[in-house]
Amino acid sequence: MRHIIVGLSDSHGGHRLGLLQPDTLLPREAKDGGLYYKPVDLSECQRALYDWQEGCIEWITKLAGSDPITLAHLGDMAHGNGHATELVSTRMADQIIIAKDNLLRWMNGLRAKRAILCVGTDVHEFMEGSASVLIRELAGRGVEVYNHALLDVEGYTLDIAHHGAGSGSRVWLRGNVARYYAQSLALSDIVAGHKPPNLIWRGHVHDPIDEVVSINGYKVRMLICPPMCFPGAYALKVTRSVSAVSFGVQVLEIIDGKLAGEPQSLVQKIDLRQQVRI
Repeated sequence: MRHIIVGLSDSHGGHRLGLLQPDTLLPREAKDGGLYYKPVDLSECQRALYDWQEGCIEWITKLAGSDPITLAHLGDMAHGNGHATELVSTRMADQIIIAKDNLLRWMNGLRAKRAILCVGTDVHEFMEGSASVLIRELAGRGVEVYNHALLDVEGYTLDIAHHGAGSGSRVWLRGNVARYYAQSLALSDIVAGHKPPNLIWRGHVHDPIDEVVSINGYKVRMLICPPMCFPGAYALKVTRSVSAVSFGVQVLEIIDGKLAGEPQSLVQKIDLRQQVRI
């Protein structure tokens, strides 16, 4: 049987540079003391994310045809209030509504009957996985929440969680940390008498990676999913003013328990530096 697995991560709903659907309605205070619901205008960055999202959904549905699609969101669906700047609004509920609408757009657009959500970073979850749990409750059937999941697709196993390896501290070291991480995780399984996963999938670092390691006769693939957001002020600080960013998704095609071809990365890369002439 053929399965399509779509990896999405770090959409940071509620942040001004995170994913937002144009038909999302947020509550606002009415002059009579009640609430009314109003759409929020998309910023230029949010429009770019939305346009890329729509292109990805169209491409994936054509790839899948009538075969089942599972969505794996690898964490940070909302932005939280740990870094409470650059927000669409200061209302916690708005972030949950935005993140829920983001999830449903992907599920409905892909006709995915199942979504696996990984709990993200505490400061983006309103602590203790609260955002993920609330999104699951609002989104309805077919949505599951895990801290760390081991998916089995007809024998092909995927170890998925939000936190994991970095992409490397220097261009010439790119991928090294991810490879060491995959080797260590695989070896831990082997020592414990378990078969290591075929693929390890992580998010969090906002920088896509695709590496393969071989150990004791096993081949293990290590993927870091790109984000579906632009970097805010805090992200630019921790990345030491990264010059370019990528956003998008990764797609797996699994046939009869084996990965068919290479993972597909539907990624847009943008140089953040502005040309200045003197």
